[in-house]
Amino acid sequence: MTLLKKEDLLAFYRFCTGCTRVPIDGFGSLQGTRNKYQKFCIETPAPLISSDSVDRLIEANTCFNRIYLPQYESKEIMRKIIFKILENDTDYFGKQ
Repeated sequence: MTLLKKEDLLAFYRFCTGCTRVPIDGFGSLQGTRNKYQKFCIETPAPLISSDSVDRLIEANTCFNRIYLPQYESKEIMRKIIFKILENDTDYFGKQ
């Protein structure tokens, strides 16, 4: 089992929230699109038309600090999906 490194955790955090740093006061002070506190949420996504959701990726709504986490059959499948997200990170905000 491969463990996530600190850089991987930060990249996944950016995927989930759109932010590159955790707020100094912690997750409780995450802000949404209207500069109001917006709690971090994990929800299950709407069902797919097909029943094959094993390869379904985790979806993120960064404006609302929310991710949609499908119910995977095992932790190992979820771990593979997370690594797939991290491997394909295009860094759409550009390199600084």
